[in-house]
Amino acid sequence: MVAPTIDWPELDSIEEGYYAVLDPADQATVTYWRRTRTARTNSLRPWPAGARYGPPVPLRSQLPADPHDRVEYVSAWSKTRRAYLEKVVAAIAVDPKAAAALFAERYAVGAR
Repeated sequence: MVAPTIDWPELDSIEEGYYAVLDPADQATVTYWRRTRTARTNSLRPWPAGARYGPPVPLRSQLPADPHDRVEYVSAWSKTRRAYLEKVVAAIAVDPKAAAALFAERYAVGAR
């Protein structure tokens, strides 16, 4: 089964590659991203694999026991996460060449 591509038109203007931008939630931190597009994915993921930026994924122990409340909690988190990612995408889209250059500069000297 082929996973559907994400309906995220803001990503369309960003070419595949590696980018670095300031964290929208903490301007003192640089975040690193990998843009990919295949028949199965249309994504922007934290780099390196396993890196975590933005609102943390809620732990199972943090979720409400009531199913309705749990759905509401996860939905609110998803909206917060989406807003964070939209800011990252916008920051890259403003100047993709500068974001790619920042990634190359930071990774060339090993500052992560």
